Amino acid sequence: MLSTMIENPIKTQSDYDRKQELESFDDTKADVKGLVDEGVTKTPQIFIHPPSSVDLNKNTSLGNYRIPAIDSKVSKMLQLGRSIVEEVRR
Repeated sequence: MLSTMIENPIKTQSDYDRKQELESFDDTKADVKGLVDEGVTKTPQIFIHPPSSVDLNKNTSLGNYRIPAIDSKVSKMLQLGRSIVEEVRR
């Protein structure tokens, strides 16, 4: 399963079965560390939701805990910023 995510991280909507991918991931008993150890460098599709299905302005509340939604665009911008800084340093 993990190697499948490395080889083919993005599938078209028509051949993607999210439920099957989640079950397969659960069966591996891997976690995020397992993905990193396996060499996965891109977020697997099972963890990506289309922008239309996520309200980024809404915080999920679990009692006293608040879990904000994370916009991956921000992460990509930070990565780009880091790579620019690294290039300038060279």
